[in-house]
This record gives sequence, C-alpha cells and structure tokens, in this order.
Amino acid sequence: MFRPPLSRLCFTLCLLIGCAAPAYAFDLIQAFEAAQQHSAEYAAAQYGYQAEIEQKAQARAPLLPQISANALYQRQPASLSSNTVSHGWGIQASQVLFDRSLWAQYRQGRQAAQQAAAKLQRSGDDLLFQVAQAYCEVLQQQDTWAAIRQEKAAYFRQMQQARAAFEKGAATRVDIEEARAGYDAALAKEITTVSRLELARSTLDNLTGLDSRQIEPLRPGELPDWLQQKENYWQDLAERHNPQWIEQRWAWQQARSSREAAQGSRWPRLTLNGGYQDHHNTQSYGRADQHYRSKGGSVTLQLNLPLYDGGQTNSRIRETTARELQQHELLTATERQVRQAVRQAYLDAYGHQYRILAQQRLLESNRAKLESTRLGRQVGVRSLLEELQAQQAAADAEQQLAQARYGYVLAYMRLLKESGVLGEAARQQQLRRELFAGNPKARRASTPANPAIPATQHLPRQADGTTGVFSTSTDAPPPLANESAAGEDISSLQTDKQPSRPAAQRRRPTNRR
Repeated sequence: MFRPPLSRLCFTLCLLIGCAAPAYAFDLIQAFEAAQQHSAEYAAAQYGYQAEIEQKAQARAPLLPQISANALYQRQPASLSSNTVSHGWGIQASQVLFDRSLWAQYRQGRQAAQQAAAKLQRSGDDLLFQVAQAYCEVLQQQDTWAAIRQEKAAYFRQMQQARAAFEKGAATRVDIEEARAGYDAALAKEITTVSRLELARSTLDNLTGLDSRQIEPLRPGELPDWLQQKENYWQDLAERHNPQWIEQRWAWQQARSSREAAQGSRWPRLTLNGGYQDHHNTQSYGRADQHYRSKGGSVTLQLNLPLYDGGQTNSRIRETTARELQQHELLTATERQVRQAVRQAYLDAYGHQYRILAQQRLLESNRAKLESTRLGRQVGVRSLLEELQAQQAAADAEQQLAQARYGYVLAYMRLLKESGVLGEAARQQQLRRELFAGNPKARRASTPANPAIPATQHLPRQADGTTGVFSTSTDAPPPLANESAAGEDISSLQTDKQPSRPAAQRRRPTNRR
C-alpha cells in the first residue's frame, strides 16, 4: 500500500495551519462592540425601537392645535337663464381644551416609548451575554485542547518507554497496550474537543463578524473576587435596572392609562374652534352680471357631552380593567422570576468560586501523586498502569479547573445581565482591567489557529482511496513528532505495522516547529 511521506504530511499540515495563523487579538469588550455593529437581530431591535417611540408623538398630536385650509372653485354649466361661477378659500383651526381620554392616551404613548427603551436594552443584554458565552466557550475548548495535547504527548513518551523496556525484556506486552489505551483515549478526547472548538469559533464568528482565531485569552493567575457585595446589593440593582422588570412595569402602566382613557370617554369634551373664509360668487343673466362676496371669521366654543353610545364605553372600561389586572399579575410574576434569576446567578458564581479553590487543591494533589508514582515506578514499587491512572487524574483535574474558571466568569456575566448592568460602560471597562492583561494593539493569539480535522481533503490519497490520516491498525503506537512537543495534530497520525521494530530505526516526521 502506498503511504505518503510523513514529512510531506507534516509540511502540508503546517502550511494549512500557518496560512490561517491569526494576526492580532481582540478582547471580550471589543467583541461586545463588534457584535452590536454586526448583529442583524440587534439592528432589527433598534429599528423596532425607533418605530415604537413614535407612539409618543402620535398620542401628543391630538392635544396640539389642528389647522387646515381649503380652496373652492365651482362653475355651473350655462343654462337658458343664467351662468354661475364660485370661488374662494378658507382656514380653520381647533384646539382641545379639555378631554380626559386624549390626555390618558398621551400618557399611554409616553409609557410605550419607555417600554420600547427597556425592550431594546433587554435585546442588547441578551446579545452581550451570548457573545460572552461563545467567548468563554472558545477559550475553554482551546485550553482543553492544549491540556489534551500535553496528556497525549505524555502517553506517547510512556509508550516509547514501554516498548523500549519490552525490547529489553523488562516489560510485558500488557504495558505497551495499557499505554496505547491511554493514548487512544486522549486521541478520542482530542477529536471531540476539536469539533467543539470549531463549533464555538463558528458561533463567535457569526455573533461578532470577527475572526475568532484572534481571540485574546484571559490573564493568567487568580480571578478577582466579584462577590464582595451581598446578594441584596444585586437584588436592588435588578429592581432598578433589569430591563425585563422595567418593561413589564411600563406594560402595567400602559394598561392603567388605557383604562383611564376608556373612563375618560364618559366625560365632557370642550373644544375651541376658529376660522376665516373669503368666497366670491358671480351669476350672469344674459348680459347682466351680479357679483357677491362673503368673508369673515368665526370663533366657536364647542362642548360635547356623551349621553348614550349603546354600551360601548362600559364594555371598553370592563375590558381595559381586566387587562390592567392581567398586567399587574404578570408584573408580580416577572418580579419573582427576576429575583430568582438573580439569586441563582449569585449562588452559581459563589459556588464556582469554591469550585475553583477545590479544583486547584485537587490539581496540586494529583500532580504530587503523579510525581510520586513516577518515582515509585523507577524504583519498582509502582506499575505503568498506576502511572497512567495518575497521569489521567492530573489531566482531568487540570481540565476541570479550566472549566471552573470559565464557569465563574460566565456566572458573573449572568449576574450582571440579570442585574441589568451588563451593558454599562463602567462595568465593561472594569471587566477589561480585571480579566485581560491590557489592551495592546498588537497581540498574538496564543493558541493554534485552526485544527486540521477539516483539512483532510488536501492530503494525498493512497491506493485504497484513504488519506492516511486515520489508520485502523492497532498493532503498534503511531510514530509522532518529537516527544517534547505538547502533542501533535490529530490529522498527522499514521500507524506503523511493525511492533517489534527498534525505536531508533522507525521513521519520524519532521518536527513541525
């Protein structure tokens, strides 16, 4: 079977990854700003806000003076006796002096504009939180991938040691297979992680329009203590700033104004009307013409008192009263929902704080156990299987610590969102100072740009139609690049079918670095 040279495969993979290498990094706040400019959903919400705030102007218009003008020209066809031509113009104005229904509708229009602002804020906060989720997911998967690559490299070194000991007669075949099982498990985890990383990057790309391979990692070290304030502090913030709560409060106010408008229909309406007109009329009788002109102004004070409308007003009052009660109950439900969401976010962040501490201690313990197991194996009191188990435990603890760190950041983001302050510029600048090591204009991304799973179509095909990326042979461990690397890309694997071949005689791919 034809096998392409490993150096050629590695060169192809390095070329593919190098062509997609990131230029400069962007942080979370820059991702927020880009998402607000890129998101079509948020743009639609902004246009919806602009449309809804016009209700205020439309409700105010009937309370302002209403002015109109008209012009007239009329010519009556000639008859046996006369011919008539009329023309003129006029202007009218009216001003509402008292109308409780119109004033209630005006208040309703102002409240609709306030509700629209809260609705827009809620849409913006949802977008920012989605960006934060995608951002943290990308970083978490990148860290997980890096940890798995280190784990895989460690298993590879153990495979080499086991094979060398086997060739010298100091180990059994079981030792080789145990090391290979750990390597294969790490490889399976790497495949899953790379797929998740690509999905997370795609999500962040769609949200922001930026290249997620240029993402800036969080500052190393301990995360800040964001929970110095008690839960009541966040509950008070939510009561004042949570957009969902504010939106429902304005919905209740609108329902109350609608009821007042319906009740105002029972009250008298007082209107001041004024006008001026100038009309000309010419009648022709044979050869004699008669001209008439009428001009002048008028002022009228009109009072309308509704007496009976078939029960329509009473029906509207009952309807609007029921809707007001409905909105009040929805307000109560929203208040409970928001308070519960704030409490859940606070407890979640609080729990992640202690989880980080626990995972740090667990990682230190597992690393110490791994070192002890390695020393014990060197003196013959520990087996290779025990070392593999210790290696797996240390790798799992490291990945769990990364998950706890990003979970804490995301829980704090949710707490800010539920409190209604995620979009505040001061909060965002505080996040930038605490999470990132600064905002340099030129910062290289610290993780591989693009996993090479999708790049298999660029590899030369073998005689059986396969690319040589994944092989089904399990007789021997795959020969990888140098052992000190943090792990190889999963698409550079190739299997050697000669298990007893000395390690020094095996071909190795050129060092990707």
